[in-house]
Amino acid sequence: MHRHAPLSSTAPPGGSALIKGVLLSLLAHAVVLGTQFPRLPREPDSLRALTVIIAPPSPEVRPEKAYRVAQADSSGGDVAPRASNARIARAPEALPRSQAADAQRSVNALEQKVEELRQTVESSEVQAPPVRTDPPPVRALSRAELLAQGSKIARLETEIARDAETYQRRPTRKVFGATAVGVNYARYVEDWRLKVEAIGNLNYPQEAREKNLSGTLRLMVALRSDGSIERIELERSSGHKALDDAAERIVRLGAPYAPFPDALRRDTDILEIIRTWTFSRDQRLHDATAQ
Repeated sequence: MHRHAPLSSTAPPGGSALIKGVLLSLLAHAVVLGTQFPRLPREPDSLRALTVIIAPPSPEVRPEKAYRVAQADSSGGDVAPRASNARIARAPEALPRSQAADAQRSVNALEQKVEELRQTVESSEVQAPPVRTDPPPVRALSRAELLAQGSKIARLETEIARDAETYQRRPTRKVFGATAVGVNYARYVEDWRLKVEAIGNLNYPQEAREKNLSGTLRLMVALRSDGSIERIELERSSGHKALDDAAERIVRLGAPYAPFPDALRRDTDILEIIRTWTFSRDQRLHDATAQ
């Protein structure tokens, strides 16, 4: 058998040159391969998907504040699809601060007016228009009905004429009271008073003498133009029926009185004289109007 000689740990003298040659050869091949073969194209970035949803137009719904006005409302199918890489329209440029404040105030004022009108309409009561009713048809009157209506109208005209004549002939009255002074017929009333007192003292009531009655009463005496008595009214009692009755009886005893003077007759038909009479304890009758 042959024994192999042990390998030496040191490289032969020409080993380093061989290694350098191998490295240069590899480098040359890498250069050749890099120049001969084309580069593979770079995979493009994945495109971002853009989802477009086209809604049918609604004429009743409009945006409150629109920044753009389209040429026409889109109807969904008549709009050409946009490219995915189309640029988005920019928002309108901001207005100056003063113009924006004025516009905001105008908008607020309009909104307030709209709200007031809405509240007014809601609070007001809606009234239904009045229903027109046609008048009932006029029925033609018969001959007998026309005659009856004519007779009724003639009777009413007669009554009206009679009442008017009576009104025209009504007596003209004048009142002579305690405060009536300075009139042209005051002398006539004074003469009448003196006559009543004289008759009363001559015909003093016997019951008043026996019972020693006294009292004051007010009497209204209405005289006609010829001096006759129209009526007598007791306006205030003396408290004793005997004295009240005696006063009326005394006035009637003096009738008829003197006719009215011409100055009084021209404008007076009835003269009402109001006087206050007193039956005193000395058994006399006197006029107490002025007292």
